[in-house]
Amino acid sequence: MTSITCKGYGADRTLMRDSLTTELWRNLHKCPSGYLAPLSAYQYFDNTDFGIHQSALFSTAGVPVEIWQNGAFLGLYVMRTDNDAPSYLMDDSNQQHILIQPQHAGNMWSGAFNSKDWDFPSPDIKGYDTGDDMSQLNATVDKAAARVVNWMVSCCEGTTDFRSTYKNYLDLTSALDYIIITEWALSFDSLNNNFMLGSWNATPTSGVWYFWPYDEDETFGISWFLSANGSVDPTFGWVTSVNTLSNQPPGIFQVIREQMRPELRARWAQLRDAGVISDGAVADFINTYGAMINPDMMAQDIATWPTSAYTGNQQGIIKIAHSVSYLSDIASRRMAWIDGQFGYSGA
Repeated sequence: MTSITCKGYGADRTLMRDSLTTELWRNLHKCPSGYLAPLSAYQYFDNTDFGIHQSALFSTAGVPVEIWQNGAFLGLYVMRTDNDAPSYLMDDSNQQHILIQPQHAGNMWSGAFNSKDWDFPSPDIKGYDTGDDMSQLNATVDKAAARVVNWMVSCCEGTTDFRSTYKNYLDLTSALDYIIITEWALSFDSLNNNFMLGSWNATPTSGVWYFWPYDEDETFGISWFLSANGSVDPTFGWVTSVNTLSNQPPGIFQVIREQMRPELRARWAQLRDAGVISDGAVADFINTYGAMINPDMMAQDIATWPTSAYTGNQQGIIKIAHSVSYLSDIASRRMAWIDGQFGYSGA
């Protein structure tokens, strides 16, 4: 280990939401196969290391830590995984293993692909840095990424039919699962930001892509737009729709939710029947994760970093939004609302 990544969540003083949301996604996405990716993605490495890549978590994961310096307590943080190519089972020396993340793509669902709005963690392109023009550095990689994004834009604009064309571009289960975790977690910051899009066989003319969540700390009732009461009504409607609670256009996610509703409804029922979407799944994580945090040190963390606009009072969020009881309650009520929308009443 040459370095560690620690993150402090000013808007989520429980330190749970990012790790909770991504862990819930991992549990639902590997149902029922038990794997987070197609076996072919693991088999790619068979001749190198027998495909031992179970550490590829396809999103962030973390554990709470105390940071001390010379005997002085500095605060509670999360020691978090890196967001690199191996985390997504990518060989960054393979030009078809392409991983992209929207960084500044505010108009991504209404305009042509522009590589300068995206980050390319894979493949490894000599001289590349975030914000560079990939078309000038590697035209093949640029065109492969442009192919899938421009197809999604055409679906949003209504010039391409999603249902009849998606198999040539997108893994549907990954898209459905991304929508499900976004809706359940109330992840308003994940519509044109905070997701990864990757493919193991991308070319300028072919390739199937996958969605993976990223940076999920503003979830389950925490978001920049919250008013002074520090809460969001979990029955307000769909995150993946045009609404007054988010300034991010829902783009392709609204298209998929509306046009693939039967498949989304069936997937929700499958995951509910399996128990991976349940109150118990949330409680299991909270109990396991919370047991790693010393309550005395949480009290000291609050004393060291009192809630303010920078340390947990963003847009007037009150302390109650940081409690584990609030987190558990809003997850349960949101799940119940989605049950109602899909007509789910149990196995």
